[in-house]
Amino acid sequence: MGETAAVNGGPALQGGGVEPITGGVTEHYALLGAPVTTSVTLTTADGRQCRIETAPEAGTTTATAAPIPCFQCGLCCIKWQPLLDPAEIRRLAADLGLSARTFRRRYVRPYPLRRGWGMLKTGTVGCTFLAFRDGRSFCSIYQVRPQVCRDWAAGLDKPECRQGLQRMGNGRPLTLGDLYPDAADRAAFAQAVAQPPTSAGD
Repeated sequence: MGETAAVNGGPALQGGGVEPITGGVTEHYALLGAPVTTSVTLTTADGRQCRIETAPEAGTTTATAAPIPCFQCGLCCIKWQPLLDPAEIRRLAADLGLSARTFRRRYVRPYPLRRGWGMLKTGTVGCTFLAFRDGRSFCSIYQVRPQVCRDWAAGLDKPECRQGLQRMGNGRPLTLGDLYPDAADRAAFAQAVAQPPTSAGD
């Protein structure tokens, strides 16, 4: 059996070599309010740290590009609108038991640069199919979601995921248990942050 450990009063985690990780996030702004540097520091129980920084003007990041399990912050669904071609619009409509015309009217706005293409409409917050429960986001059509959403891989090299981590931490330490209720997700995250960082040019 693996070691049991707890961080900052968080839940004890079991697992072979999977350690609780805390996240402390700071963001620095220039006078005009533009972000200059965003950094996320993840600290393991024994004090080792993984610092993730982005310098937008340089286009580089010290974050690993390894995919991580999604921790359901919802920022990708808030920031981006999936672009749908006519075939995908028909597929989504059929999967939801609607005619393509009805689906377009309810959920799609025309994409002006390609005839017949569209983008999913936005709701009060983000994608029209984005929903929230217990402080986490989820896709209300996850099983039939657009291909571009299926292709998205969460990762700490993505600004959306780093910003989501910041929001979830809200200035307080995070344990892996805070991020992921599932032990397999905790192990996958710990493995991802242990990999060497990459730069945008790699």
